[in-house]
Amino acid sequence: MRVQAIRSVAVVATPLLFVCAPSALGAASKGVSVKINGGSLAIAFSAKAWSAIDSGSTTAGSHTSAIVPGAEATPRTFVFPFAKGTLNSVTALGTLSAKGGLRTETHLISGLFETASSATATGPLISISPDGATLSMNSPNADPPKLTIFKLALAHAKVLGTRHSVTISKIPAILTSAGAPFFLDGSIRAGQQIATVTIRAKG
Repeated sequence: MRVQAIRSVAVVATPLLFVCAPSALGAASKGVSVKINGGSLAIAFSAKAWSAIDSGSTTAGSHTSAIVPGAEATPRTFVFPFAKGTLNSVTALGTLSAKGGLRTETHLISGLFETASSATATGPLISISPDGATLSMNSPNADPPKLTIFKLALAHAKVLGTRHSVTISKIPAILTSAGAPFFLDGSIRAGQQIATVTIRAKG
């Protein structure tokens, strides 16, 4: 019993830090699996993309806003609290679900809406596998409802992980063909990087 108590104290007092560029995402044997129940997901749109997808007025163009508990933390940046998931502390393999979503509104362009004047996408889901990484949401305006909005370019991103947290900063977010209609602007096309995604996940 005494040996077990010493080991427990040692783990808490000296947390491990893993730093890795996930160029070899298949190396799942490295690191530890971190069960996530907190932290946040941030989507930061580029200034050029934002000027195209949000005019600030639904009567003069389109407007994009957060669905609570998501929030617009700063202009062009939306933050969503993580609900649950698991990530490997080195390879980042795993899935994370967040709360909140995005709403786009317009009176000029049909886009994904068809005859509606607004669309919503909720429940951000990050999926990271050896085949790649995506950010998807559920939209009642899409068919099927699961809408993969971004492909995440993790090749040059660095994963900072401990036994209790995983952070991946400024991941390039590439717009997909399925996600492009959600933003209702012809100048925003699939294959373009229009945002960066930052994951700050806590166990």
